[in-house]
Amino acid sequence: MKKYSVWFTINRACNLRCKWCYAQSTGFETKKEMSLELLDRLIDIVREFSLKNIILIGGEPTIHKDFFSILDRVNQLGVNVGVVTNGIRFSDLNFLTECYEHGMDSTTISLKAPTDDLYKQWTGVKALDKVSMAIENFHKLKKDFLVSLVLSEGVYRNIEDFIYFLKEMNITRVFLDTERPVLLNNQPVYAPLLDEIISGYNRVYDLFKKNEIKFIFKLSTPFCLLPKDILKKMKANGNIQSSCSVIGDTGLPFDTNGDLLVCNTVCSNPIAKYGIDFKTGLELKQYKEKNNVKSFYDKMASYPDKKCIDCPEWVFCGGGCRIFWLYENPLLGKGVK
Repeated sequence: MKKYSVWFTINRACNLRCKWCYAQSTGFETKKEMSLELLDRLIDIVREFSLKNIILIGGEPTIHKDFFSILDRVNQLGVNVGVVTNGIRFSDLNFLTECYEHGMDSTTISLKAPTDDLYKQWTGVKALDKVSMAIENFHKLKKDFLVSLVLSEGVYRNIEDFIYFLKEMNITRVFLDTERPVLLNNQPVYAPLLDEIISGYNRVYDLFKKNEIKFIFKLSTPFCLLPKDILKKMKANGNIQSSCSVIGDTGLPFDTNGDLLVCNTVCSNPIAKYGIDFKTGLELKQYKEKNNVKSFYDKMASYPDKKCIDCPEWVFCGGGCRIFWLYENPLLGKGVK
């Protein structure tokens, strides 16, 4: 039976303004916040599905005024409850401790920059001291956590500084996310060149190996674009996975108003509207089986290019993030502009 990961986008407000953020189209509005009443209804809906885990995201989920109550409620589902955060609020040891008391199981801290000056430049806030304190608090409580880096051009340029910070903070494993286009009004306003993304893999791979930091690349690009020797080593060592849940229809990402999104990156185009297309778990299941919806997911899972048909990497990557393919064929070796 297929198991789903559920993302509850509990707010769109954020205490950072990262230049590469996929959620720019939301305007980070403080009024876009999931109510406890709506969350209760969505919990009843996802009970009808076989669940792998629950992930709370934003915005910045930890600044939701009812964060502890949200943790209490999602724990009713009996699966792992994860939080994706910038980590700033966890600089308060009492807050972090209480999160665990309310049932938080796992945490992924998205590390934005390796220095305070770069934090200010890239996110608008000098926050590295608070993120460092948060990491120290996890160590104090002897709790596991993950750190993720979005491999932007700036990260590539400062990767040695990132590695220095990671080693100073005794961080031994990292998720390395590759960039995706940011959409505003259905148009890519920030879209990294694929050539730039691919060119950084080899150097990053060697540096993390040399410094004995465990890592997993979550690729948004087709795997076949990597140098064959690097791809072979990554697969052999378990250093690589696809980042797209749309291809296999294994995710249920809910927006703050209860709408079901295609994926978290596409914030403004829900595939199903809460209260119109579905109100119960059974109705959502039935909606997903409608011809036009099913054909959409079938299209997402199909070969985006004829070169993919006989590609040995297809079963692992599925062609990568479909947003790239909407605007230009990644296999042509060009990024979206």
